[in-house]
Amino acid sequence: MTVRTKIRQVVDARRDIDGTEDTTNSNLVGWTTHYITNFSNSTTAWQNYANYFMSGLIQPTQDGVTVNNANQTAILDPNPPAEVGLKHYQHQMQAMKSTSYPVEMGGDHDQNSSSSLGVIGTDGYVNFSGTFNTTLKQFNIKMGEMRGFEYHRNSDSSWPSSTSNGDGVEHLQNTLEIGIGPTTTGGGGGA
Repeated sequence: MTVRTKIRQVVDARRDIDGTEDTTNSNLVGWTTHYITNFSNSTTAWQNYANYFMSGLIQPTQDGVTVNNANQTAILDPNPPAEVGLKHYQHQMQAMKSTSYPVEMGGDHDQNSSSSLGVIGTDGYVNFSGTFNTTLKQFNIKMGEMRGFEYHRNSDSSWPSSTSNGDGVEHLQNTLEIGIGPTTTGGGGGA
């Protein structure tokens, strides 16, 4: 297991979209985006996407999926966002952590992880008891509450980042500084 300080490394950013991890940009992670490409039609894609990743009518932020709940369709957005924000990372981590069928994909490194405090999808998206208690966090999102998040715990062909193309199990460190992507060096001194 590898301990990381950068969110984009732990979530294997973009690997599920084009096969190459991209930690240096602020574009789509691609985890929920890639998922809908596993289905032969947009209605089946919507049914599965809605079941796993939507909270009521709210879908994961900036994930590159166009959802039409009235027509019950989900397709790849022809114009996905070029840049994403912290809420996007939160929702992708929630989706990873909350996918437990057929195998658990993401979670908390240990019980002391900040991510174990109910911040990232601990209620689960798919609950086969018949009750759905999903929440995509919308407000007061804090990077520090993502500490200790772990991915990928198992392999599932639905997500290339979890198979032989992935980096193995990685988690965000529980203490010290964490960030989105690599620290850039150089540049000017500012005014």
